[in-house]
Amino acid sequence: MLTLVWFFLTLLSSLACAVLAVLLPAAVKKLGLFSIALGAGVAASEFGLRRKFNLSRSPAQGPIIILLAGAAEFIRVYESFRQFASARSEALERQLAEHPMPDEAMFEEIRQQAIPTWDSFLAFRYSSLPIDFANSPALAWGLLAVEVLLAMLAAGGLWWYLNRPASSAKQEDTSEDQPGPQTAE
Repeated sequence: MLTLVWFFLTLLSSLACAVLAVLLPAAVKKLGLFSIALGAGVAASEFGLRRKFNLSRSPAQGPIIILLAGAAEFIRVYESFRQFASARSEALERQLAEHPMPDEAMFEEIRQQAIPTWDSFLAFRYSSLPIDFANSPALAWGLLAVEVLLAMLAAGGLWWYLNRPASSAKQEDTSEDQPGPQTAE
């Protein structure tokens, strides 16, 4: 039961991180760096929730946190795409309202061409890089995969760091129980 509670609390905190990340200013969300911060945030929130509710650690939690961090990064990008598409649609609607088209078929054709696709969104997203993504959309998808992987690596690394055993303290405690070299009197 506690594992289920842990999973849902961690899932909710990951979703909250992903959705709130979209609201941050663009200057904060530099390519790659914010993915690392989001992944670390997912792992840190899981660690904090587990400590707050006094839940034990299990080996399955690490891979789950890594997958949740990747999902949170993709949700962040998806939410950005949704906002991008909505803003483009609203701008087109305003433009077409100001300049009405006599032909309804032409209106629909322009409207369909202006609807953003994932490829056009990713090309816009990575437009600060000197690469022509219109001719190579697979490269833009590869960059998205790299951002998701960065989030997953950051989450996995921080989760491992926060949950590693405190081996040096245990070695000092057990050294007193072990017999040492005998001294002759």
